[in-house]
Amino acid sequence: MSHQDKLGKIFGSVARQMQERFECTKGVVRHKGLKGKAAERNVVASYLDQYLPGTVDVRQNVEIISSAGEHSTECDVAICDASTPPLWSDEAELVPVEFLHGLIEVKSVLSTDGLRETWRKTAAVKRYAKTAWIRKQTPEVFHRAIQAYGKQFDYFPTAGFLFAYTSSATLQSLGNVMWELAQDTEPEHRLDGVWILNKGSITWVSSTSGEWLTAQAGEPWMRLLTPPPGGSPLPLMTMQLQGVFQSVFMRPFRIGDYMGDLPFGTGHIIGPENPTLMPPWLTDTSPNAGRDNT
Repeated sequence: MSHQDKLGKIFGSVARQMQERFECTKGVVRHKGLKGKAAERNVVASYLDQYLPGTVDVRQNVEIISSAGEHSTECDVAICDASTPPLWSDEAELVPVEFLHGLIEVKSVLSTDGLRETWRKTAAVKRYAKTAWIRKQTPEVFHRAIQAYGKQFDYFPTAGFLFAYTSSATLQSLGNVMWELAQDTEPEHRLDGVWILNKGSITWVSSTSGEWLTAQAGEPWMRLLTPPPGGSPLPLMTMQLQGVFQSVFMRPFRIGDYMGDLPFGTGHIIGPENPTLMPPWLTDTSPNAGRDNT
């Protein structure tokens, strides 16, 4: 048996297991009265936990914040950097946008209105600026950057996806809505893919290179893919997410940007009796004291 055949069997087995877990979850929801949304999210998050690279952390029900004061509504599944710090507000976990690598919204039944709602929600978070980085005074020997959406980023831009059990609209209708919404949305702010468990997937594709892992720059082209009988979009979903999140990287984070002018207390400095130079920031006890504003 060739490696390709073995890999195909593995993906097929994963798809069957995933579908069985979804069916089991729906039965539990019906008979035990559990919250359907939470149960559906748990299955998706559990699957991602097993099949995404170890460089990312899968979290549920988080709210995304930015150093500019933006604050999202609750997000179903967040793909975060493995170094994400634990921050909490009441019962909600807060994730600084710098640590956010991707979002996945989960729907039981996807409608065209639901697609529009998810598009708006995802685009809003994707627009949060990632700026809270420690800037070094000397140039870095190695400088990380990534080419995506027809641009170069010195951080990992947030990816966004939608997963649904089923849909009340056809793939063609949903694809038409995505194409329409893409006309006035920058590539880096679009949904990067939609997967519907019992119908198929919608992904973008470059008209020149054939690249398809994320939304593409230039004219919007998309591929609507219906799996063969007995198949599912899970193998393609796994391949797409692996391709996207294997490239994640994280710059040194500056948490002081999220604390504003919050004072730590009254400062008292011990140093030379007659210093030749007294840096002004030595008497500043705010979180951003001594920060490099370049």
